Amino acid sequence: MSSKSGAFIALFVMVSVALLPICSIDAESTEAFTYKALLDDNALLVYDEVAAISTFTDPEKDFSIVLKNNRTFEDIESARSYGNSAVQNALAAEYYSNPMMTYLWDLPAKGVDVTTEVGMVKVIDMEDGSEIVSYYAKSVAFKLQNSSRVQVTDESLKALNQAISQFSVSGTTDAEKVRSIISIVSGIAATEDKEGAISNIYDAAVTRSTSSMGAAMLFTQLCQINKIHCLTVAGDVVISTLKETKGGWNYVYIDSEKGYQWFIVDSHFCSAAGISGQNVSITAGDETYTMMSAHNTDLNLKEKNYLTVPKLATGKYVPPGGFSFLELYGGQMMIAVIGVVIIAGLYYALRTGNY
Repeated sequence: MSSKSGAFIALFVMVSVALLPICSIDAESTEAFTYKALLDDNALLVYDEVAAISTFTDPEKDFSIVLKNNRTFEDIESARSYGNSAVQNALAAEYYSNPMMTYLWDLPAKGVDVTTEVGMVKVIDMEDGSEIVSYYAKSVAFKLQNSSRVQVTDESLKALNQAISQFSVSGTTDAEKVRSIISIVSGIAATEDKEGAISNIYDAAVTRSTSSMGAAMLFTQLCQINKIHCLTVAGDVVISTLKETKGGWNYVYIDSEKGYQWFIVDSHFCSAAGISGQNVSITAGDETYTMMSAHNTDLNLKEKNYLTVPKLATGKYVPPGGFSFLELYGGQMMIAVIGVVIIAGLYYALRTGNY
């Protein structure tokens, strides 16, 4: 085929791609689920105190937080248990919401000990003069230690921020941006967690080798930068054959044919599934799963918490107004057009002798 024929074919393909439609911008959502919204007032005190950390290079941070005395218990142990629960729930919510919080990177593999100071309340029954004693969690104290694997310094944090800034997310709508982020994160090498350790965003962004939890953390961070409401979700990824302390994936809250809905994304083990609802089928090996059955949610870290996740959409993601004709059949049409152009070019070359 002559160079002129080849140039004609290349130009035709580029023009055809350029004519594919551009979707309109999604509306902003204001009622999305957050882990923080699940916390009671005392857990919120802890959450906000941890979130206020301004420097991240100290080896450890000590916290002592006075709680609101609005919950009483019949015994001291119940009051202590409540204080511990307030801390564990707050830290878990922070861990899943803020991938850059270095002091929490080890939480799935390393627990946090909590000391609860208990107060006592005595009430006299006005009718019979009997004394009623109850107890409350007066304050909590705990210590957070920086990552045991990543040496957190000004230099390493700078490297992390620079690495994240180098990821280029494309797209106009939230769905397009999510697909772009899936493509970015799916290109990062998958690795197994070592015993007693777990990957984090530093592994995913800087070393470019991570388990699914580090990938999920990077996904969340890129969504936050691009103003897409996203959750890091954790549990057992049954389609994975890798050893992981805790498997991770993501939920995204984006505009769809049925309004704003939550969809599941696993950019590490089944990126081809894209933006999916809970009943979307995927194949791993010889088995077929739904996205929900392939991802068994368990948000407990080293310590238990009461966090939950929102309800997912059911089927495959469909944009507002549905897919256009070109979105549904554009790929097939493009292949057909390229085939026709190639055949026409070959026919022309044979007829004219320009091989």
